[in-house]
Amino acid sequence: MTSLFRMNAGSPGFTLIELLVVMTILALATALVSTAWRASAERIGTREAASAVASALNNARNDALRWNRPREISMDRLTKDPRLTGVKIEASAPRVRFAPNGSSDGAAIMIVGAGASYRIEVDWLTGAVAVANP
Repeated sequence: MTSLFRMNAGSPGFTLIELLVVMTILALATALVSTAWRASAERIGTREAASAVASALNNARNDALRWNRPREISMDRLTKDPRLTGVKIEASAPRVRFAPNGSSDGAAIMIVGAGASYRIEVDWLTGAVAVANP
């Protein structure tokens, strides 16, 4: 009589050691991928914050041109934007003012987040907003 749990030496299957090795490799690969994914998500959040600041500055410039009135954006107002949570804003001036002709006071704004930073420059002559990743 043969046992149901007994395997012949030539029967197909995996040993416990082989299964443990494969499980260990899968666990290490999962840990590496999740760490890279998290860092990538934090960089994307910083990029979105820089885009939000640049968009607010462009909107203020466009409003100044459209309505032929000065328009300004204060850094305090920008820091209260919910899209800017988790990033640090460093500006060369407490506010950016746009004249009715589109020119501005000029400014340099740094958006610093986890793993990435962006520099936003507002040209004083044209009021053009440029975003760079230094």
